[in-house]
Amino acid sequence: DDQLAAAIGAAMSENDRRRLGVTPEEIAGALHTVAQGAKYLSNARAESREEFVARLTAAVRVVFAGFGVRAKRAP
Repeated sequence: DDQLAAAIGAAMSENDRRRLGVTPEEIAGALHTVAQGAKYLSNARAESREEFVARLTAAVRVVFAGFGVRAKRAP
């Protein structure tokens, strides 16, 4: 978790962290939780490793979807 948090911290700006209200450690923890859930679901469905990786990849993309996007203010 520490290495992942360090990589996330290096990859995202302070503005993104403030805007999202999360720390790199919280993001790493959320991704860890997502991975555990994906693994559980994958095992329950007897999916292949490739199917598990595809499920986890989609989840990570959703988690990071808002990074770098600035919110537009209503007029």
